[in-house]
Amino acid sequence: MRCKTQQVKWTDGITCSDILKAIAEYDRLGADGVARQWGYRAARRYWLVWEGQRYPSKAIVGIAAEVTRWERKLNGGLSSPASAVCVLRRLGFEVREY
Repeated sequence: MRCKTQQVKWTDGITCSDILKAIAEYDRLGADGVARQWGYRAARRYWLVWEGQRYPSKAIVGIAAEVTRWERKLNGGLSSPASAVCVLRRLGFEVREY
Protein backbone atom coordinates (compact mmCIF):
# COMPACT_ATOMS: atom_id res chain seq x y z
CA MET A 1 0.00 0.00 0.00
CA ARG A 2 1.29 3.47 -0.82
CA CYS A 3 0.56 6.82 0.70
CA LYS A 4 -1.95 8.92 -1.15
CA THR A 5 -0.39 11.79 -3.08
CA GLN A 6 -3.06 14.37 -2.25
CA GLN A 7 -1.59 17.17 -0.15
CA VAL A 8 -3.05 18.32 3.14
CA LYS A 9 -2.17 21.88 4.02
CA TRP A 10 -0.69 21.27 7.48
CA THR A 11 1.72 18.61 6.29
CA ASP A 12 3.29 20.97 3.78
CA GLY A 13 4.89 23.02 6.55
CA ILE A 14 6.62 20.24 8.46
CA THR A 15 10.31 20.12 7.60
CA CYS A 16 13.12 17.66 8.20
CA SER A 17 14.45 20.09 10.78
CA ASP A 18 11.12 19.91 12.65
CA ILE A 19 11.34 16.11 12.66
CA LEU A 20 14.91 16.19 13.96
CA LYS A 21 13.87 18.57 16.76
CA ALA A 22 11.07 16.19 17.67
CA ILE A 23 13.53 13.28 17.73
CA ALA A 24 15.77 15.30 20.07
CA GLU A 25 12.76 16.03 22.29
CA TYR A 26 11.88 12.33 22.35
CA ASP A 27 15.48 11.42 23.23
CA ARG A 28 15.50 14.04 25.99
CA LEU A 29 12.22 12.95 27.57
CA GLY A 30 12.22 9.23 26.83
CA ALA A 31 9.10 7.21 26.07
CA ASP A 32 7.53 7.72 29.51
CA GLY A 33 8.22 11.45 29.46
CA VAL A 34 6.71 11.81 25.99
CA ALA A 35 3.62 9.95 27.16
CA ARG A 36 3.30 12.26 30.17
CA GLN A 37 4.09 15.54 28.44
CA TRP A 38 2.71 15.02 24.94
CA GLY A 39 0.24 12.16 25.40
CA TYR A 40 1.81 9.85 22.82
CA ARG A 41 2.30 6.17 23.54
CA ALA A 42 4.42 3.55 21.76
CA ALA A 43 3.57 2.90 18.13
CA ARG A 44 1.43 -0.09 17.37
CA ARG A 45 2.77 -0.71 13.91
CA TYR A 46 4.86 2.01 12.21
CA TRP A 47 8.18 3.24 13.54
CA LEU A 48 10.56 5.92 12.28
CA VAL A 49 14.10 4.60 12.02
CA TRP A 50 16.79 7.22 12.57
CA GLU A 51 20.47 6.58 13.27
CA GLY A 52 19.80 3.01 14.30
CA GLN A 53 17.02 3.91 16.75
CA ARG A 54 13.27 3.33 16.46
CA TYR A 55 10.79 6.10 17.26
CA PRO A 56 6.98 5.99 17.22
CA SER A 57 6.10 7.72 13.95
CA LYS A 58 2.89 9.37 15.14
CA ALA A 59 4.58 10.77 18.25
CA ILE A 60 7.46 12.25 16.27
CA VAL A 61 5.24 13.95 13.70
CA GLY A 62 2.86 15.09 16.43
CA ILE A 63 5.66 16.61 18.48
CA ALA A 64 7.08 18.26 15.34
CA ALA A 65 3.66 19.75 14.67
CA GLU A 66 3.27 20.95 18.25
CA VAL A 67 6.77 22.39 18.38
CA THR A 68 5.98 24.47 15.32
CA ARG A 69 2.73 25.56 17.05
CA TRP A 70 0.29 23.95 14.67
CA GLU A 71 -2.75 22.03 15.75
CA ARG A 72 -3.05 18.73 13.91
CA LYS A 73 -5.08 15.60 13.78
CA LEU A 74 -2.92 12.61 12.91
CA ASN A 75 -3.46 8.99 12.28
CA GLY A 76 -0.62 6.54 12.37
CA GLY A 77 -1.33 4.44 9.29
CA LEU A 78 -1.35 4.94 5.54
CA SER A 79 -5.00 5.84 4.98
CA SER A 80 -4.46 9.57 4.65
CA PRO A 81 -1.79 11.91 3.30
CA ALA A 82 -1.96 13.49 6.77
CA SER A 83 -0.76 10.27 8.39
CA ALA A 84 2.49 10.33 10.29
CA VAL A 85 3.91 7.64 8.01
CA CYS A 86 3.17 9.63 4.83
CA VAL A 87 4.62 12.85 6.28
CA LEU A 88 7.84 11.12 7.30
CA ARG A 89 8.25 9.28 4.01
CA ARG A 90 7.54 12.45 2.01
CA LEU A 91 10.40 14.10 3.90
CA GLY A 92 12.72 11.21 3.04
CA PHE A 93 12.77 9.42 6.40
CA GLU A 94 12.71 5.65 6.71
CA VAL A 95 9.62 4.15 8.33
CA ARG A 96 9.35 0.43 8.96
CA GLU A 97 6.49 -1.78 9.93
CA TYR A 98 7.23 -4.13 12.86
